[in-house]
Amino acid sequence: MQSEKLFNYYLILLFLLLSNFTHAFSTVKGIVTDESGTVLIGANIMIENQSALGTITDYDGKFTLEVDFPTTLIISYIGYIDKTITLTEPLDNPLKIILSNGLQLDQIVVGAS
Repeated sequence: MQSEKLFNYYLILLFLLLSNFTHAFSTVKGIVTDESGTVLIGANIMIENQSALGTITDYDGKFTLEVDFPTTLIISYIGYIDKTITLTEPLDNPLKIILSNGLQLDQIVVGAS
């Protein structure tokens, strides 16, 4: 009886240890543009609920980020509407993310005194 409990204990411990190694880490690559196709330099790509993990786009609007699947990415850029993308498995091709302009001005009033 005692040896059976000990065996079950070690079996559960082994299962817990192996489950930590089954996370699928992978590199996600992509490019961020606006609706007209202009690349957005310095757009933020953050992992949801992990504000310390993220990156920004380079001069060509491209980014690379190591993630653990499944994950949710939040893409933001000043003056544009944030986009949220949920990834469940590694991708074969780079992401193509298009952000929409979030600021539509009908008129601008300038005053001087």
